[in-house]
Amino acid sequence: MKAIKITNTVELIDIPNELHDLQKAVGGNIEVVPLNPRSAIVVDEEGILKGRQYNALASMIARFGLYGTALIVGIDGEEMCDVPEDYICILALDEKENGCTEQNSDTAAHKYSHCYHTTEKEDCQVGIES
Repeated sequence: MKAIKITNTVELIDIPNELHDLQKAVGGNIEVVPLNPRSAIVVDEEGILKGRQYNALASMIARFGLYGTALIVGIDGEEMCDVPEDYICILALDEKENGCTEQNSDTAAHKYSHCYHTTEKEDCQVGIES
């Protein structure tokens, strides 16, 4: 399945939709954090206890603190599936292949993409650009 992997970088990946592969990708037992009825973020449920790095971009998307590698995946009922294409556009990944336009990829997540490079929550000032 297609997923967006968020660490110090953001990339579109193909990952088998298997528990072992998801655990390996995030470095531990998975926790699925719902974003909306169509998508979720998968993280290591003990990321903060293991001293994983604060993931500012994933935290901004989830609206609370997440630590370590995060995967954005799609949700279909109770199953995980390909990440919705609008996330690919929002994060300006693979724009040409998915028909994303400049208009729908120019969002806060894209404008503030520098935020995922920091390890300190206070360093990332998200707001409206003038």
